[in-house]
Parts: sequence; C-alpha cells; structure tokens
Amino acid sequence: MMRRILICLMAVLAVTGPAPAQPTDLVCLSSTDERRTGAQAALLALMDGMAPVFEAFPTYRDRLTTQATDVCLSASLHDARGYFSPEDNVIILQSDLPRAVQVAILIHELRHLEQYATGNCPTDRLAMSENARATLALEADASATSLFIANALKDAGQPETWAALAAWPTHKDIAAAFASELGASGDPRKATTAAFAQWYASPWRRENYYRASCSSYLDRQDSTKSLPQYNKIAPGFFKRLCRLPDGSPYDCAEGRDGYRP
Repeated sequence: MMRRILICLMAVLAVTGPAPAQPTDLVCLSSTDERRTGAQAALLALMDGMAPVFEAFPTYRDRLTTQATDVCLSASLHDARGYFSPEDNVIILQSDLPRAVQVAILIHELRHLEQYATGNCPTDRLAMSENARATLALEADASATSLFIANALKDAGQPETWAALAAWPTHKDIAAAFASELGASGDPRKATTAAFAQWYASPWRRENYYRASCSSYLDRQDSTKSLPQYNKIAPGFFKRLCRLPDGSPYDCAEGRDGYRP
C-alpha cells in the first residue's frame, strides 16, 4: 500500500524520477553502531540546527514525534538530495551537503511527511493524469511552504535557510517570486501563493515531475495487473492541501501554464 503513493513524495531540488531505493550506508537518529560516531555527530548537529524551525513551527517537531519518523544521512543518494519514504517511514538526506542546504531540504521533506500524514497524497484510484496533477501540486506546496518558513527564520535573524533556497539553481525563481510579492504586499501568505504559482512556470519542473509520476503509475499498474482507473481529484483538494504550518490557509491554484509539460 505504501509503495503506491511513494511517487507523490519525491525528493527535493534534484529529482528527475522516483525516489531512490533506500541506501545501505544510512546513519540515522535511531542508529546504535558506534563505528559511525562521526556521521552520527553530524546528524545530531543537523537536528540542533533545526531547533529554530521547531521552535517557530512546533507542528513539524510534533509530526516527527507522533509519526515516529526517523531521520538519516547517506553519502550515496546520487540522483536526489533528500527524500521522504513513507514505506520505510524515514527521511534521508545527502550527507555531504552544506548544513543550511540540509536544513532547507529537511523542511521540505517534513512538509511531505505532513502531506502524507494528513491524507493529501494521491492514490492509484485516480486517473494517471489526475495522479500526476496532484503530485505536482504537492511539490509546489512543499516548495512554497519551505519559503514561508525560511522567510520567517530570516525575519528572526537567521537567514541561512533562505539564502540556501534562494541560491538553488532549479528553485531560485520560486524564491524570487516569493520575495517580489512580499516586497509588494508585505504579506507572507500572498508571497506563498506567488511561490506556489511560480513552481508551475518552469517547463523543466512540470515535465520531469509529470513524466516521473506517470512512469511510476504505469509501472505499478503493470506489476499489480490492476485495471486503469479514471477518477478525478476530489473537490476541495487544493483547499485542504494549501494550509501553512500554523494552520492558516493560503490561496493556491495551478500556474498559468497548467500542470502538463
């Protein structure tokens, strides 16, 4: 069952396909292998770096606790920088990234954990195109919400996470859209709306996530021999999805170019 929705929780920032298989070199918060003390110390330092996030947005800390989700580092993710695996209930991050980038990615993956825990992930009961449509919306929401959090941290005198997201090549246009709207309106919620819409403005993002979603969908159909489904996204999907970590809503809709490549 978990495997069916894994595609909706793809890795942040570098993904061009489904999340990779779990690597064998993991060092996790739950690890007890004393031979990996250096990596374990790095992981603990990363979690210490998350303290401002958990203080400002305690729902993220609580989500990790209530879902009993492990956090791990790996040196061999290759095609991804980090991802959440609902099948294994773990968030895995590339170990050799700068700390600020790891924090930014962990924030993004915690949003995916929240999406999964609140039942917003699509299933194979949807038509393939609708499944892809929902998947793209989840990524747009995770990216926009991460900027909302990073901006709050910046306002509190901790700009490192914002700087990491604003400099990332495949997502810096989203940060620019957030900053532009924030400068015009002074409203972080409107800025989050602008970031959500900007996610769709990139043909590269739309094409890669759409193709990855459809490819995974067809693979699952082939392996399970299940009949095609033609259901649409339920009414109210976007309204349920687009809520900030404090529970308040923000306006969201698919970008002006739609969701298809």
